[in-house]
Amino acid sequence: MGYVSYKLKNYSTRPLSSDRLEIEYSYCTYVETEFTYYPDNPPMEFQHSRRIVIDRDKKIVPKK
Repeated sequence: MGYVSYKLKNYSTRPLSSDRLEIEYSYCTYVETEFTYYPDNPPMEFQHSRRIVIDRDKKIVPKK
């Protein structure tokens, strides 16, 4: 049995054109189990960083 949670660390936006916006963000996912306890056995922590582009209608534009 386990529990997975996440925490948004930071994000930034950058206009690409008049109708597209790039969003770059990073977050952490945490995996806790019945054996998780502080300080000897903290949750597993995984860092992630992603970048997406959205259009004027706030829909994600697929990568080519």
